[in-house]
Amino acid sequence: DMIGQEHVTAVLTRALEGDRVAHAYLFTGARGVGKTTCARLIAKALNCQQRGLDGHSAGEPCNECTSCREITTGVALDVAEIDGASNRGIADVQALREKVRFSPTGGKYRVVIIDEVHQLSNDAFAALLKTLEEPPPHLVFVFATTDPQKLPETIRSRTQRFDFARVPLRRVADRLLDLQAREAADPEGTRFTLTEGAALLLAHKSEGSMRDAVSALDQVVSAGEPEVNEELVRRVLGIADREAFFTIAGAVLERDPKAALQALHQAFEKGLDARDLAEGLSEHIRHILVLKVDPEAGDLVALAREDLERLKTQGASWSENDLLRLLKLASEASGPMRDSPQPLVHLEAALLQMATLEPGETLAEILATRPPRRSWPSCQVEQAR
Repeated sequence: DMIGQEHVTAVLTRALEGDRVAHAYLFTGARGVGKTTCARLIAKALNCQQRGLDGHSAGEPCNECTSCREITTGVALDVAEIDGASNRGIADVQALREKVRFSPTGGKYRVVIIDEVHQLSNDAFAALLKTLEEPPPHLVFVFATTDPQKLPETIRSRTQRFDFARVPLRRVADRLLDLQAREAADPEGTRFTLTEGAALLLAHKSEGSMRDAVSALDQVVSAGEPEVNEELVRRVLGIADREAFFTIAGAVLERDPKAALQALHQAFEKGLDARDLAEGLSEHIRHILVLKVDPEAGDLVALAREDLERLKTQGASWSENDLLRLLKLASEASGPMRDSPQPLVHLEAALLQMATLEPGETLAEILATRPPRRSWPSCQVEQAR
């Protein structure tokens, strides 16, 4: 099933309901956001034996008929899933063309899914073009790629393109919690508990990729602990402790350079990399700024509710403009650290600048505190002339 991507699934569902199926689709987007999953669902829906019958939806597969089960298990003869990186030559495409000329064996359509289609060679694209120009009525192509610009314009112009967005972090976390509940309900499933903070941390680590989040959860569960919490996730995946950033940022926001340096070195001595500290501090300041601009923007900050309240408290006495200046200083420190043999020195300098930053004033505040301009008597004006 699909998580997110409602702008894609709504259009495709209506197209299936109205039997307005295109002969070629192009799915683009970042890794792990559901491109290949959506392609398989299209293949299921097109060949579903119960679609539109006996109360079944005309826009979704039933997942129960023979065709749906064959596609689920990967043994369907009418669905060919090809890796563009491994079958990128002209001979591979010519063999595919010969295969898809024949009518489907069981369903109504032959569906060809080409993953990472941008890996095909120019000769392979040329061989594929003729089939796209004059496709058999029973043939549907679904192309998936993370780099659509590498496709020739002649290919892109003959497809219906759908851009897949990154899955919102809250949706990823909710999906992980749902997976934990499914495992608990399955007699043969893995028994573990997943905290909200751990789910949000895994979602943030995945950067909106559902597949990466599930893989990371599987890695953490493999540790064998009965409770998957934030501490376990950080230990297994090597993520810096968030409490260190609360301490460092707290000293900066209190304008205490001595405490800020001490907190930085305490985190560094625990084994945290200086570059990771810089990136984590930038992210922490960013969270404070986002919640300062919009206190209800919890969807933009992948943290537990308790941490959201702590972030709001930390930024309460700072203006948005000053927080933006802090964010700029923290972000600019990462650049010179990449090539420096002593990256910690650059981070220390940036931290001292942040901890000694004076409050800024807007132009309106300056004009409001400026003494009024004294008017000259008319006689003095005449003498000046």
